[in-house]
Amino acid sequence: MKVTKKNEYNLPYVVFISKILRLQNVDIKNEITIGDNKKNVIKKLFLEHSGLRKSKEGWFFKDEFFPDIDKVDPTNIDKSKYEFITQTKFEEFVEVKFKRPDEKMSMLQKYFTELHKKMDYALRINTFGDTSIDDSESEKKSLDENIVESFEKE
Repeated sequence: MKVTKKNEYNLPYVVFISKILRLQNVDIKNEITIGDNKKNVIKKLFLEHSGLRKSKEGWFFKDEFFPDIDKVDPTNIDKSKYEFITQTKFEEFVEVKFKRPDEKMSMLQKYFTELHKKMDYALRINTFGDTSIDDSESEKKSLDENIVESFEKE
């Protein structure tokens, strides 16, 4: 309770030293580690409860702890592992039925993408804007003239 109220951590000296060594980029990988016994398990539980996590390089605060994750390049994935291999005529039939709409959807998606690009280009060069602005201005002028003429007649 005192630790959480004061927002202080009483870290063991070894953790403090390993933290300083890591910050100074000292290689501590070949150092001797202590095996787990009852006292060490209690210390380990205390350290984990205090917000520390253990990794290969030593103890880290849980905010700094990022477990090693193997990065996968999506372009180099072996797709043969994930392909569905049909074993019966029914499976072939179902696969064909699913592939056809999928191919149609991909073709439609490509078509709409191209159409969208063309519309963006047309709007960018203001293809539609010039004619509509001219028409609307001429319509406004003719309406204004009609209103003025109607007032003059009265």
